[in-house]
Amino acid sequence: TPWAIYVKSGGFNTVGEYTKPTSDLSIKCSGTGATQTGYGALAATDRELAQSTGSVTDSTLNCKYMVLLDKSADRPGTYDTTLTFTVTVPV
Repeated sequence: TPWAIYVKSGGFNTVGEYTKPTSDLSIKCSGTGATQTGYGALAATDRELAQSTGSVTDSTLNCKYMVLLDKSADRPGTYDTTLTFTVTVPV
């Protein structure tokens, strides 16, 4: 059965009056079906992380995250975001 895994970001919270760009958070993955093997910026829309045209068993998708820091723009504080992962299987 074909399948795909996607991720999107809810955007960073505002610190003071500054909102860190969502694209400052990137992801890359390795493992079965990985398509995002180099760091790619996240957005409010889905980014494909992995896909396969067939079934898989006992497989792992390992993902790493990277946050870009900007000393001149980022404000002291706590930045957080919500990531939504979606697995799709055609019907």
